[in-house]
Amino acid sequence: MKNTYRFRANNKQDVLKLQRILGGDYEISPVKEGSSAVEVHLESPFTIEEIIRFIESLPNSNVMYQTIDHEEKYTGKLNLARYRNINN
Repeated sequence: MKNTYRFRANNKQDVLKLQRILGGDYEISPVKEGSSAVEVHLESPFTIEEIIRFIESLPNSNVMYQTIDHEEKYTGKLNLARYRNINN
């Protein structure tokens, strides 16, 4: 069974790093023209907790870490309660 998630990232390269270690099906879209930021739709058999552990292992992953959520709960806003000083 696949779970569906959404999140933002600083750039496409950050998402590609996650994809290399996590796999899954990704749709990557620019947040707005002229910006390197992207929004991602991910289908994966992993739980959100497992995906967060993968994200924590990546450098500069704060935006992904703070925005990932189940698709139906996704707001696109930073979840400041989830903040950790990871790999700034």
